[in-house]
Amino acid sequence: MKRRAILIVLMFALMGLTMAVENIPGKDQTGPSLNEILAKSAAYCRRLAGASLHFVSQEQITEQIYFPFLRKPAPMGGQYATTGRLQLVYDFQLIQKENAIREQRILLAEGGKKTEQKDAPLKVRRFRYQNIILGPIGLLSDYWQTRYDYRIFGRDKIKGEKIVIIEAHPKLGLELEYLYGKVWVSESDGSALKIEWNQKSMKNFDAIEKTARDLKAEPRIKLTLECAFEKNRLRFPSRYRVSEQYVGQRGVVYHVSELDVRYADYKFFVVETHVDYR
Repeated sequence: MKRRAILIVLMFALMGLTMAVENIPGKDQTGPSLNEILAKSAAYCRRLAGASLHFVSQEQITEQIYFPFLRKPAPMGGQYATTGRLQLVYDFQLIQKENAIREQRILLAEGGKKTEQKDAPLKVRRFRYQNIILGPIGLLSDYWQTRYDYRIFGRDKIKGEKIVIIEAHPKLGLELEYLYGKVWVSESDGSALKIEWNQKSMKNFDAIEKTARDLKAEPRIKLTLECAFEKNRLRFPSRYRVSEQYVGQRGVVYHVSELDVRYADYKFFVVETHVDYR
């Protein structure tokens, strides 16, 4: 069977079990402890997973793929890569009810030309994504807190809000097929404002390693989700980015692809959460 060229990034939400974590202290001990933050985050994930949601937003996608790649610094001062640039604008709809989630898209524009294609597929070519709103659940829910070890990586502020940066990694001996990495968590309610996934947790990392071998370079894949919109104590995606680079000898960087997805103009029809009695 031929290897598929499209790389797939998929977020799953699995709930259940009780919290079991290790309290590995960070350098900065001011503010809530790791266990206190993880307890808040687990409660937040229960609200997010059990919420009834119905909203639409505009999904603006820019994808660039460099053929064969963009090398910096370029040899002899010239560039050999051409850019396959794709611009898409969707009317994105998400409905979540009774633990089932459904995404639908209407393609409004492609390459600057207006269109109206209902039930449109996601046309990105290099990295596909799905259910990114559930990203925090795959890192911080009760279920996954039994499978990861955590440590406080640092503390920060985002728009005046106190943040704890938590790093999650699979427990020793566990081989997980789901994404892990760092998450920027609100001290006040445990919600996730930003996630940066570890490239080695990608399900298809073997395909990336093959590209790295072909280029005789080390992969540097960065996947980032930002959640800047808030409604009824839940946070919603504002930007999702994937940067695919490889670093070779003498610091030469090969740019292979870039994906930038922005969400705007949210219209909420239903955002209902259940009371958490835990």
